[in-house]
Amino acid sequence: MSEELAHLRRRRQWLVERSADQRRTLSAVARHYQQPIETGGKILGMLRYFKSPVVLSALGTILVRTKWRRFSKVPKWAWSGWKLFQVGRLIAAARAQQV
Repeated sequence: MSEELAHLRRRRQWLVERSADQRRTLSAVARHYQQPIETGGKILGMLRYFKSPVVLSALGTILVRTKWRRFSKVPKWAWSGWKLFQVGRLIAAARAQQV
């Protein structure tokens, strides 16, 4: 009986240590994703704001009054801007490493 209790104590201690390691790992992973999660929350907040009937009416009015072909270039501009931003970050990181 005493051997079984000793085995159970060792097993429990091992499980407690293992769970502590897992908590530390989870904490590190959660810290890594904290910024994107906060950004996603902000974007969702903006989307909730833009569901307002006044904003949707204004956007609809603007879209009706303009030519659609003008807006077809917006995704291309956004993608090009994003790529330029990424290149700029790479250049800045390379310069920071040289210093």
